[in-house]
Amino acid sequence: MLFRRLIGAISIAAALAMPALAQDKDLLATVKERGELVVGTEMQFPPFDFIENGKQTGFNADVFAEIGKHLGVKVKFIDLPWTNVLPGLEAGKFDMVAGPNTLTAARLEKYYFNLPISGGAISIMKLAKNTDFTSAEDIESRSFGAQRETVSAAKIREVGEGRNVTVRDYGDNNQAYADLVAGRLDGVVAQSTNLYHAAKLRDGMFEVLEPAIGPMAWFSYLGRKDENSLSLMKAVDEAILGMSRDGRMAEFQRKWFGMTLDLPETLPDPSI
Repeated sequence: MLFRRLIGAISIAAALAMPALAQDKDLLATVKERGELVVGTEMQFPPFDFIENGKQTGFNADVFAEIGKHLGVKVKFIDLPWTNVLPGLEAGKFDMVAGPNTLTAARLEKYYFNLPISGGAISIMKLAKNTDFTSAEDIESRSFGAQRETVSAAKIREVGEGRNVTVRDYGDNNQAYADLVAGRLDGVVAQSTNLYHAAKLRDGMFEVLEPAIGPMAWFSYLGRKDENSLSLMKAVDEAILGMSRDGRMAEFQRKWFGMTLDLPETLPDPSI
């Protein structure tokens, strides 16, 4: 275990130490000249990005394969803990971020958000056998897990203020799911898309509670908000819009989420 942790730490350090990608000219031209779009992500975030049989899989892999075709380039993913992804983007370690990222007013001021590729509401998932916990409104004196530095973690702290709620931060949702199964948590808080996927994989073990504790939110890919990045981000928007209009996006949603969601063709105002 120590060896695996050491290798993981070395891999993260190496990724963050990579020379910054060129940002002194039009980024779309740079990507096409390089023949490769470099994308930062976290591969512990099913159903969007995860490793299966040693290979990256999930919604993002399918969507970015189509984005790569639209741009005429290969796509290279860099896998990092979520807490390192946005700093890596700002440092120029990759061209854009997969994620996906919840569209918020605060983030929109700092980053370029692509057109939404999915959406959901911040929700709570609990063990189905826990019959004492039947409503998302019944959070008094309970403990919850959420992924560190996410909108979900901030929301459960907000709604739990003054209600004796304990919130534990995790590196990824899978760690929180494990503690929920082990009885160390009453619930896990995340976007409903992720929670319904987890519940589907473990048929009958989990239950997503109603009502949601947060409003409907849109999920997007994002990039740097500078003049050099604008051409690339608009080209990615064109690819996403094309997939939405011809049914490919709905196909990927059905495959990975078990449902489809009508997507806006312009960037909506953030609800959070």
